[in-house]
Amino acid sequence: MQYVMALGLYWNLVMAICFASPLLITLCCWHQPLIIAPTLLYMLWARFLSRGDLADGSPWRWFSIQEWGYHAFRRYLRLRIHVHSELSSLPHDRPAVLAVHPHGVASDYRILLDGMLYEALPNREVLTLSASVLFCIPMVRELALWTRCIDARKSVASRALRKGHSVMVIPGGEQEQIRTEQGKEEVFLSKRVGFIKLALEQQSAVVPCYAFGSVDLYATYTKVLFKPREWLRKTLGVCIPVYLGALGFLPLRRPVHLVLGRPLQFSCQQPGKPTDQEVQQAHQQYMDALRSLYEEDSEHFCWLVDGSLVVTNKWQKWTDLEVSEENLKELSQYCDEFLVHGVDVEGLQSGIEEPLVRILAASPIPVTYAGGVRSLEDMERIRTLGQDRVDATIGSALDIFGGKLPYDEVVRWHNKQLSAAEPPKAT
Repeated sequence: MQYVMALGLYWNLVMAICFASPLLITLCCWHQPLIIAPTLLYMLWARFLSRGDLADGSPWRWFSIQEWGYHAFRRYLRLRIHVHSELSSLPHDRPAVLAVHPHGVASDYRILLDGMLYEALPNREVLTLSASVLFCIPMVRELALWTRCIDARKSVASRALRKGHSVMVIPGGEQEQIRTEQGKEEVFLSKRVGFIKLALEQQSAVVPCYAFGSVDLYATYTKVLFKPREWLRKTLGVCIPVYLGALGFLPLRRPVHLVLGRPLQFSCQQPGKPTDQEVQQAHQQYMDALRSLYEEDSEHFCWLVDGSLVVTNKWQKWTDLEVSEENLKELSQYCDEFLVHGVDVEGLQSGIEEPLVRILAASPIPVTYAGGVRSLEDMERIRTLGQDRVDATIGSALDIFGGKLPYDEVVRWHNKQLSAAEPPKAT
């Protein structure tokens, strides 16, 4: 719980400081005039000398992958990427337009994705098309550039594709964002043909993608002051969604599965010069492919909310192998014991993964569970759910590692369990 509180404080501060940065800078300049000169220099530099948003961004790989808040946020959301085999085998120098649906009320998953795409799509440079206004806001601009965002204007996107880069776009945009309702899977796509035309002009593949769970992250209040907010969106291009997470801007803890589908290859009679009819035909094929992707995968990923998948490579690469009784029996032929980490709660002291412990009770060989234990009550819960067949480890919660759980109490509890398990002595 302390870890979640820390993450909530971190994310709310980031959101508040970033989007209030113009006001904060103005107040600082008013209070301390000496700040005016460096502020003006920054504005001139950002506006005229450093225009990564019009080129290839200013990617900072370490920041995207390792920065504490982003890394913790990915674990908190249980964000996972599933890549179609045909996309993985697509030549790296063959550009692609990755179209992601739905936008969601805040599209938090987008900024967190960049650090995962380095491994999910190795050697493929994926740049995200973002609204021009984001590059005018201090700090928001930097975060966008570091996570490989570029200006969404057509000329910038076209140049990126010509250079062999791939681009990610969320076609629903602000219209989809302001209408997002919690739990309602809805995509605004029938009139969004710009990304299809862009792909045809640049002879790029188009990849339908769907973020399962993205509409479940916040309680939404779509009807509150909808008309004035919609007027602002249409008139000034400013989208103001009304929503609430678990702790302010920190979303509810719901797993998000991003499925990157099979690349679609479109062509036109005159390469690079599609007619309106060819654009509409390709757009219809794309909508059919997206519908098929959703229908094929929604049952699996919606059902897997309480399921568990195996993760490899320092807990960064998610597989499609489910932790199940059948798979435990299969794997037990190749080892003598299992050590299973609940990676979504590992080190968080936020409680155990109860569904996982229930599954581990079916293991045919000794098994030890690790992750999230914060108290002796959690240990008792593991004993009960695991039917006295699942051992457990405790790490950061112990006082010898800086936690609050006394090591001596754990030893006494453990010895008590051993005594209770011993058969009565014969008299």
